[in-house]
Amino acid sequence: MRLIYISFFILTTLFCYGQDCNCTKEMTYVVELVESNLPAYFDQVNDSNKQEYIKYKEYYKELSSFANTQRECIATIKRYLSYFKDEHLYITYKKEAFPVKDRSDTSEIKEFVQKEPVIEFEADTLNNKNKNSIEGVWQTLEGDYIIGISADKTKLYDYIGFVIETSNIYWKKGQIKFEFYKDKDDKIKCLGWGGFRTPYVSEIFLKCDTLQIGRNDFTFIRYIKGLEIYPKRKNKINTELTFKILSEQTLYFGIPSFMGDQKHAIDSIIMHNLPLLKTAKNLIIDVRNNLGGNSPCIYELFPIIYTNPVTMGCIQQMASLDNIRNMEFWRDNEVKKRYERKSIDKSIKLMKTSIGTLLPCKPNIYTTKKTFENIKNVAVLANINSASTSEEFLLFCRQSKKTKLYGENSFGAISYGSVRGRDLPTLPYQINIAMNKTGEPKEFESSGIPADIYLNINEEDLWIEQVQKMIEK
Repeated sequence: MRLIYISFFILTTLFCYGQDCNCTKEMTYVVELVESNLPAYFDQVNDSNKQEYIKYKEYYKELSSFANTQRECIATIKRYLSYFKDEHLYITYKKEAFPVKDRSDTSEIKEFVQKEPVIEFEADTLNNKNKNSIEGVWQTLEGDYIIGISADKTKLYDYIGFVIETSNIYWKKGQIKFEFYKDKDDKIKCLGWGGFRTPYVSEIFLKCDTLQIGRNDFTFIRYIKGLEIYPKRKNKINTELTFKILSEQTLYFGIPSFMGDQKHAIDSIIMHNLPLLKTAKNLIIDVRNNLGGNSPCIYELFPIIYTNPVTMGCIQQMASLDNIRNMEFWRDNEVKKRYERKSIDKSIKLMKTSIGTLLPCKPNIYTTKKTFENIKNVAVLANINSASTSEEFLLFCRQSKKTKLYGENSFGAISYGSVRGRDLPTLPYQINIAMNKTGEPKEFESSGIPADIYLNINEEDLWIEQVQKMIEK
């Protein structure tokens, strides 16, 4: 197969920032940042795997010397960061460097996409016959992507995945969307690029004619000309806070966000509908596509679900100089109440004597006399986009005797929290890292909290009706 990189000058200048791309300098900064501040580093690197981690780190330091463009450098950094099982560890643009002013402006997006170079290719020469290889032409069942994957061995990757056809506004024919490489375990992994070209790393799963990238990133099948495609279903998932009566027995409460500005609205809806909540037999709480927010938003839901004392994970703060500075800034500029400032001062004092450790804490036991005994069944709907604070809520629900989780595994961003961005020295990106460990079970990080009853993800727009029938039997 013939792959020709065109507009090489555009490629190197578009993805460089400043006069040179000193990726070794950037990688050294990131490693030091991680080893001084990241709770997952102190939680996951121990005597049993310390040498493995050191070898891994040194490999990526060396690899960074071959990354000559901004794109190559940020991809190499992301690959290093993927060592840690921490879904709150991710890369975004610095605020002032975001490539478009208005994310909803399609003309701006098209202009951004046009600037990126393409490759020339001959798709007909790709081999689709080897069932054990990722090489070939692939398409999504929904028909929104046809991609080619070809061996393209370099110091940085082993295969590339490029767009042949797409209906996605963020991509065009010939652009490289995936880079596949062999990691420390000699398994092929995928470095993928989002619409605005921020990187992510996913496991891949190849089975004959199906290629799965990540848990829910992409599912491809080998391309067959004329194969029938299935347009994506339009799910009827609430995008607004919703409380309604489904029947004489069942109420519905849809909560699409737990961000801090939603607390008053959530609490007000609960208060306003107390007469209904005090007489209903069943309640469906829908946190699908709720990516989380602030813990206080879920507190007024606890009495509704409560049946017995609930053990809640405690917050272990990461003692580091950066986090001390963050807390001092927060105390001096955002905290108004005197008793809260005193509590922060106490934490800062302890941090200063414990640099490089996770501060100890004791699990909390939640109890309440304010209960809703009339509610016999609470059904909580969750999907892969239920994350962070939503998962804190799901873990509480798992301990209630009258509550079951329906749908699919949640996102898996539960073990670490309180994210702060750290700017890279010269690149227009920042590394977002957590400030604490939540104390929640680590086995759910990345894999998600399992449902008690799994539902068909291809019928997600019917889940409310399906669950209502189950709990009203």
